[in-house]
Amino acid sequence: STSGGTTSSGTSTSGGTTSSGTSTSGGTTSSGTSTSGGTTSSGTTSSGTSTSSGTSTSSGTLTATSTSSTTSSASGSSFWSTTYNSKLSSNVDSLKSQTSTVETVVESSSASSSSSSTAASAYTSPTILSGYTSPTRRFLSSGSSDTSNIDVLFCDIEGNAIWKWSAEDVPDATVTNSSSSTTEIDVDVDGVCSATTTLTVSAYQTGCSLQNHPEGCDNVYYKGCGGITVSPTSDRIVIARTGGRTLGVLNYKTVNNACQGQVVDAISTYRGKKFNSPTYAEYANNGILYFTDSPFGLATSDADFDGDTLDKSPLREIPFNGVYMLRNGTGQSVELVDCDMTRPNKIAFSPAQDIMYITNSQKGNSYVKSYIMADDGTVSNSSVFFNFTAHPELETDDGYAKGIKVDDNGYVYVVCYKGVYIFSPEAELAGAIMSDQELDSVSMGLGRLFISGSFGLVAQTSGVPYQSLPQAQVTCSA
Repeated sequence: STSGGTTSSGTSTSGGTTSSGTSTSGGTTSSGTSTSGGTTSSGTTSSGTSTSSGTSTSSGTLTATSTSSTTSSASGSSFWSTTYNSKLSSNVDSLKSQTSTVETVVESSSASSSSSSTAASAYTSPTILSGYTSPTRRFLSSGSSDTSNIDVLFCDIEGNAIWKWSAEDVPDATVTNSSSSTTEIDVDVDGVCSATTTLTVSAYQTGCSLQNHPEGCDNVYYKGCGGITVSPTSDRIVIARTGGRTLGVLNYKTVNNACQGQVVDAISTYRGKKFNSPTYAEYANNGILYFTDSPFGLATSDADFDGDTLDKSPLREIPFNGVYMLRNGTGQSVELVDCDMTRPNKIAFSPAQDIMYITNSQKGNSYVKSYIMADDGTVSNSSVFFNFTAHPELETDDGYAKGIKVDDNGYVYVVCYKGVYIFSPEAELAGAIMSDQELDSVSMGLGRLFISGSFGLVAQTSGVPYQSLPQAQVTCSA
């Protein structure tokens, strides 16, 4: 429906099939989808001016030196930026622009009004793809085009689904003149008048399914997927099926004249033993797949995520929570990379692909680990990059490190509890994007920083530099 110059799009689902429609009129764009699990929509934000307060860092204690004013989003969540090192933060576009450009992309109507969320209620792992049907429009961080078509896939853990938010002709926020002011840059993530957006369910049963749980998924608490990644050597989309305890591949096919996404199990064991529950997966540029295997999919309630309850689950066949790799090519077998982390979760790589970062997602043991990567994919010299638990002044004890990404300048963005903490390559804290809501994951593309949580998905237009976006087929072939 269209009213008052507002664009809307919707998707209804029935019997596992999806359909979508988009109308365009006037300026603002919003999107919505109704399913049995709730509705989603998008909106805009308001913002204010920045203020300063605080003292400088000393004696190993991290102290904020300035804090911006708060931006309120349509999803009901608020965001502001905090500076810890003014010299370093001047190199981070997301901190220089503060949070005045944060706006809602996808809003969950089923999100709790509480500032905290359960582990199984979040939207996680937004993955940004460039249009598969227009390979010449592939986005480069250097700016090959001033607009682009993008798709953002993300996991709905509670709904056991993958959503796809698509936008056409989105302005590339990294293609600007250095002399341009913020007001001269089109900062609407939807592209205002030029962009058309749609929101659809891309696939159901993306974690737990009858294939990996023949008895059904009613008793599975963490039902959905935990990660989405695309092979750089093909258009294969690999899914960490946390609720299904496997790795799967997402394919699209036409059934009864409707395009359906379907995730099919591909790998389920290591040396004959069933995985705990693959938590996240990420391809390196050389085609090697790395993935984590924490026991989140074994949980029966949110309380199980505290302490060592999941380690004692009778469903476990592997006695450790591992990091694995699978080399590119036929006939390869899964190799163990690390078995010393207690809750290995999200994975990211440095721009040169010579460092791998992994978050450890456990209360009381929340940190980021780094590894040196060789050209053949092997890793060595692991060390703790940053230990959140060792810094109680950051007030993250009620949560733990989750999502992680690295920009083209090597700055590391880590989601922990209610903040996206941004570190230099030397692990110095530059600043943070903070919220009154618990956050889950972060992603980058087209000069935008996407942040997800139980509230949905927001985006900050900041000019953040990022590597080329992967391409994949996210619909049925014509």
